[in-house]
Amino acid sequence: QEDWDEHLPWILLGYRCSRQASTNHSPYQLLHAVEPTLPPKLKLRMEGPLDFDDPDVAARSLMLRAAWLKSACPMAGQNHRIAQH
Repeated sequence: QEDWDEHLPWILLGYRCSRQASTNHSPYQLLHAVEPTLPPKLKLRMEGPLDFDDPDVAARSLMLRAAWLKSACPMAGQNHRIAQH
């Protein structure tokens, strides 16, 4: 796929906000000492831990999480603008 780099920020966000099977915490939580704040609907989709024992399953899971985040972030930004107004 030639446009893989356009998906990279969303893949990284999905990875960083996902609980890892090895630590039982997300990288975000380990770095910031708090759980990431996600919309409730999105949080439910990202509750399961990422397990890299099967790289194909992990890759599919990351791509799904990236797609969910990509669709949720603009809405969250708009909600933030409305709240500030």
